[in-house]
Amino acid sequence: MDKKTAILEATLELITKNGFHATPMSMVAQHAKVAAGTIYHYFDSKEQLIDELYALHRDKVASVMLQGDDSSKPYKDRFRQVFSNLFAYYTQNTDQFLFIEQYANSPIMNRIPREESASFYQPLIEFVRKGIHTGQLKDISAKLMARLVYGNIVSVVKLHLSGDLPMENALLQTAIATTWDGVRQ
Repeated sequence: MDKKTAILEATLELITKNGFHATPMSMVAQHAKVAAGTIYHYFDSKEQLIDELYALHRDKVASVMLQGDDSSKPYKDRFRQVFSNLFAYYTQNTDQFLFIEQYANSPIMNRIPREESASFYQPLIEFVRKGIHTGQLKDISAKLMARLVYGNIVSVVKLHLSGDLPMENALLQTAIATTWDGVRQ
């Protein structure tokens, strides 16, 4: 593993456990097994490191979200696939999920340009927009609908990860069907 990757992975793990403010660069360096100055070879500041980590994981989520999407299938099946993809990814990559949630709900998010932060939702917005355009989904703002769908996915992931309601397949399918019923035309 190269040093930059080690720094990014250490930062992800530490921020997930300790939060942004309780993760000093010295701790990251120690956890990544690099000299503190090495971090500054790759990143100008802690903020830049955190922003780059967010961009990295935002892009991973975007690629996973539409994985296996087949436009020849019925839209409902495609919707089910997108929901399942995100649920599976987040429950298998909990550090990434927790980091993204922490980042999205912190004042840090205000530092990055609105267009860049909105790009996290863009693949889902485009997917929803196609559903609206083809009459599969309610004719409301694609941006609003994408956020509503994403919020449902996040809620289901949180229930599962907390142990309050483990998502066995039947229960996950119920969550997907209920979300679908709420947005379908």
